Amino acid sequence: MSSAMSNAISGLSRPHRPDDRSDEPSAPSGAPFRREYALPPAAPRGHDAALVEFVRNATSAPSVAPPSAPRSAPSGPDNDRILYVGVNPESAAIEAAALSKMRRDTQAVPATRGDVVERGARSFDLATAGGRGAYVASLGLHGEVAAGVIDVLAKVSPGERGTVARIAAAWSAAERGEAIASRLVLSGHSTGRYVGGGGARLAFADVRALAEAMPRAGRQIEDVHISGCFSNGNARDETAIWLAAFPNMTTMWTYDAFAPGAPVHHLAAWEAATRGRQDKVVPASWLRAQSVACWSRGGGYVDRNVSPEALERSRRAADAAFAGLMAGDPRIVRPSDEPAASHYRVYRTLANRLERADRHALGARADRLLALRSYESSVRGRFAETYASRIDAGFRAVGLDPPAFEALTRREALAESRRLREAIGRTSPAPAAAQELDAILRGLDALDPRIVKPGWSTYAE
Repeated sequence: MSSAMSNAISGLSRPHRPDDRSDEPSAPSGAPFRREYALPPAAPRGHDAALVEFVRNATSAPSVAPPSAPRSAPSGPDNDRILYVGVNPESAAIEAAALSKMRRDTQAVPATRGDVVERGARSFDLATAGGRGAYVASLGLHGEVAAGVIDVLAKVSPGERGTVARIAAAWSAAERGEAIASRLVLSGHSTGRYVGGGGARLAFADVRALAEAMPRAGRQIEDVHISGCFSNGNARDETAIWLAAFPNMTTMWTYDAFAPGAPVHHLAAWEAATRGRQDKVVPASWLRAQSVACWSRGGGYVDRNVSPEALERSRRAADAAFAGLMAGDPRIVRPSDEPAASHYRVYRTLANRLERADRHALGARADRLLALRSYESSVRGRFAETYASRIDAGFRAVGLDPPAFEALTRREALAESRRLREAIGRTSPAPAAAQELDAILRGLDALDPRIVKPGWSTYAE
């Protein structure tokens, strides 16, 4: 990318390293990927004052009457309890420990990958109707509520039922008339519709469906914190669907770009600001600078307020760079490498804005840049493993030695794709194995999600 093009990237698309879950150097070759989550040795000057400003903004705001259903959640000292659902294993233990220091009665729900869940000494396979029914019965649920939870679990995507089931267990006390945690934290990697990590995923639609199936639980949730990248569309455009599930929800904390990894200082600010029944949460400037975006009944939606003009400048810069990036210029080695990370941020931000008619096209570009950012760290290896037999058969069918796609750069992989295509053109009739591989490699060229699976990206579990 030229220096002129680099200078064209707007303030939105310049990286804010503290906010990017992927802004860490990659592990040495062959070593497992690790990230360290820690606060800096000393907080920046003015940090404490800014935190006080944030809390004062939240706690001094006048109460605003809810616009929808009357409040009916239990009151009392238990109403500030926190239910923490951490889906990313790299941050979950750190965040759960930090929240437990703030509230000793914090309840952490361990995320699980797959459809089998343990309860007591029993194991339940939620992929089967019998397993779902037996599990829901073990929670002491009956009648319409039991039927509703069974239906929700049946509709959850295969492999994702375990975490939803664990939340149902945490909420089951509400259906017996007991108080449950009124504050809910959902944490993990995200593109706006889920939190994930370690191969597990929790879709926000499933959380809302579960709350609607368990209405006494849903009515007790007052504060929702989504600690995941690009989650602000939930607070900006979709509060109505969250309020349908959680009619007494008064605040929602999200992120309008990359979210920090294990942001215990953000969790501390959120915990202080949402104690009691606060109807207005306005994040301080230092939090907004770190991508925090909040909705509250009394304050509405608040974020960094990036201008539409800045967004369009960022999009134009991303559009100008897109073809070159897809062609492997410049080489992207790590997910944090520029300019791919910045342009991905632009496309994902715009794709999550419901008012944009081009949001689906922008989302498709964001998905491809997400795969490109992870091309060398994870995608090429998964591609080579998944299609190994067809790569071998396809190249040998036209007299070529098969390349090791797991070791090729993006540009080198595209060259191998062209090499196969040229060999097919010289062979008549074209062997079926080569034609089949050609279709697969065209999918690799385009980073088509039908060939390059979304879950192969480092931060798209």
